[in-house]
Amino acid sequence: MIIEMGNKLCALGQAGSKPPRDLASFLKEAADTEANNQHKVSWLNEFRNFLTNNKQVDVLNCLQFVLELEEIKVLSTEETRNPSRKRLDEIRSTKLHKLREIGNKFFSVQSEQCIPLSNQVLLEEAGSTLRGLGPDGLEEGLQLVEAASRDNRVWKSGLDAAYRNFVSTNPNQTISAVLLSIL
Repeated sequence: MIIEMGNKLCALGQAGSKPPRDLASFLKEAADTEANNQHKVSWLNEFRNFLTNNKQVDVLNCLQFVLELEEIKVLSTEETRNPSRKRLDEIRSTKLHKLREIGNKFFSVQSEQCIPLSNQVLLEEAGSTLRGLGPDGLEEGLQLVEAASRDNRVWKSGLDAAYRNFVSTNPNQTISAVLLSIL
């Protein structure tokens, strides 16, 4: 059932009318949106705007970091499905490139997008390892990046707290459409 209210269409019962309840579901949905290059308005864009408007640049950097990690995890999943030798080489090459890029972007204190970690030893170790990463070190690099994504300042007091705040302050689109139609 579709209800037309002004310029906004809302389908009752659709998953897109409310953001996912928890951060893990949100990140999965956001990674799918990013991977499919969907340029539609999504909860990911709304959350990014929320972080920007609240001047939470560190959390915005953490979000970008975790999304890039999700892309690597998708590649790792594809790697386990027995692709052709050529595709397997492409996947490994892409993972290597992405991990090096993550090292330069998120684990360098000289970068404007350096993520805040409560474990500074992990920040330094991941930065030096990822920037000099070779094909034999993919697993070690991936383990360091995953450990950094679980860091308290990235996950619990960073993204999770900001996302819970976003969900609590963001009315679902159906209510917004009703309120806008009344005006």
